[in-house]
Amino acid sequence: MQELSGTDGQLDRDNSSPGREVASCTAELNEVEPRCGVCRDRFEQFYNEEKEEWQLRRAVRVDGVAYHPMCYQDHL
Repeated sequence: MQELSGTDGQLDRDNSSPGREVASCTAELNEVEPRCGVCRDRFEQFYNEEKEEWQLRRAVRVDGVAYHPMCYQDHL
């Protein structure tokens, strides 16, 4: 999976599937239940110890809106 240009997203290792990388982005402080801007599914939040910040798993952020990478590509 590639990082989408112009997005706040990076690839992190998925601990449940060794060798697999998934996109993640920084969680916003004001998001109570972060949802995908296309499909409206909720994102899983996790604390990234390396970056010392809360992040959304399997998400990219474009212009302040969080999307699943595939939903964002479909949206384009």
